[in-house]
Amino acid sequence: MKSRQLSTVACLTLSAICFGIAVPSCFANCVTTNEQAIHEALIASPPTIQSLENEIRYKSGNEVEAAIVRRFGPAARDLGSGVSIKQWDVGTGVLTYSGGLASFSIAGGKTPSIWLTQTNNKALRTLIMDGFEMTSLASPKIKYWLGDLDLKTGLAYKFVDSQEWESLHHREKQQNNFFLRHPAGRFAIQFAPGCSPDTVLERLPDTTVLCRLTFIPADGSPEATYDIIVYPNSRRLTFSRKKPPLEFLMGKSW
Repeated sequence: MKSRQLSTVACLTLSAICFGIAVPSCFANCVTTNEQAIHEALIASPPTIQSLENEIRYKSGNEVEAAIVRRFGPAARDLGSGVSIKQWDVGTGVLTYSGGLASFSIAGGKTPSIWLTQTNNKALRTLIMDGFEMTSLASPKIKYWLGDLDLKTGLAYKFVDSQEWESLHHREKQQNNFFLRHPAGRFAIQFAPGCSPDTVLERLPDTTVLCRLTFIPADGSPEATYDIIVYPNSRRLTFSRKKPPLEFLMGKSW
């Protein structure tokens, strides 16, 4: 995550607003954590990975990569395109290093990916910092970039249309896209039971409903509501809604 910081005043203001809104009973509970699952996955990993985790747990950047290279040699491959994503085959799994962080996944996907470097990203800061990227649904396999949603510290939102040539020619299913039709306005946050602005996202299980965002357009049009789903194993937040179904995909990595 980038290092931009929220001011103390902004955080306190947002916290007060968040806790002043009633939370719908259909929310999942954020009290459950995935720490036990992570511990069990680490125990099931090769001894060399357990030893590496103990060495690099609180490190980042060049120190992490140097420790990996000392143990396993040069990377077997680099999957990155613009951003380096180096990988090593270790036992029955794959060790990945990118952006100063390391993770290990066991082949077969029966256990969660293990993040060997610890991070503590809090809910509110992660929501507000950096933008959400919107793409079309895959059609049939290609997704087109539609634009970026910025949630500002003053509880204002702004959507910037990509105006990408290819996406402009594949928008037949975007007539009801809320953000394309209402690109500016305000929003409110409703955190799920057990969650708060200070909830550490890495401690939640995958598919946890973190909060609900309600968007109020500046043009006076009806509001729209979306759930935010947490995927700590892939370090990602995504928009979700059951009815009516989403016309787009929108998310961000942290």
